[in-house]
Amino acid sequence: MTRALAAGALYFAAVFAAGFVLGTLRVLVLEPLMGGAGGGGAGTAGDAGAELGAGRVDRRPLPGAGGAARAAGDGGAALALLLVAEAALGMVGFGRNLAQHLAHYATPAGALGLAGQAVFGLMPWLRLMAGRR
Repeated sequence: MTRALAAGALYFAAVFAAGFVLGTLRVLVLEPLMGGAGGGGAGTAGDAGAELGAGRVDRRPLPGAGGAARAAGDGGAALALLLVAEAALGMVGFGRNLAQHLAHYATPAGALGLAGQAVFGLMPWLRLMAGRR
């Protein structure tokens, strides 16, 4: 479990840093120009690129039967850190309470963001499965 948490923290940190920059651009530039859903969609595409690039963060191989479980653990730990960090940022940076933050996921922009976060959490496992073909 400690290995998954360390690998997940490294993956989270790399993607969160890139996502923070891209998210700031999305909120300040794209959403005013394209609206919430349009800006969110464009931001999610950029976030996906950051997630793919972060695939190079943990290059240790995950061979054998336990590799899929370890990849899922890495992604799950990173996703948990991301969800907590995003909620904290929403509360501190945007003055939302937790209920408002969660309600945002019901909007088109929020649903797109949540879908992107799900891909983020699955990315270590997806990369491993793609490499097994």
